[in-house]
Amino acid sequence: MIEMIYDTYTVFWREMVLLRKKFKSFFAGSMVSPLLYLLSFGWGLGRNIQFGSTSYLDFVVPGIVALSAMNASYNATGVSLNVSRLYHKTLEEFLAAPISVSSLVLGNIFSGCFRGLFSSGSSLSFPIFLEQICTLMGGSFFLCF
Repeated sequence: MIEMIYDTYTVFWREMVLLRKKFKSFFAGSMVSPLLYLLSFGWGLGRNIQFGSTSYLDFVVPGIVALSAMNASYNATGVSLNVSRLYHKTLEEFLAAPISVSSLVLGNIFSGCFRGLFSSGSSLSFPIFLEQICTLMGGSFFLCF
């Protein structure tokens, strides 16, 4: 059991080292999709839509955050496993290593969960950051549609 925990941690650590090397592209990629959805549906289309006492933006932001987390998690696990299996051949190296398949699966699941949590956290913090910029700029039309 202890050996399985160490093996899972090793796979998770490998994924975190890869994330650290590609952090700028991961962060930028995880912010583009929520930003586009927020601009188009939140501020563009839903500017004048009201649901009783709540705005459409309050309705759509949780869905955007969930979509961001799911995409980041799926891209971290599903897409990277297929790319490593088909092109880089690193999946065969893991299968030939003295670790169990369940450790490989659990390590990838934990890394996908971490990436999803990070992506949703950054998606949640982006509107707060944008609001602070808008108040500092004096409500400029370019930044504060």
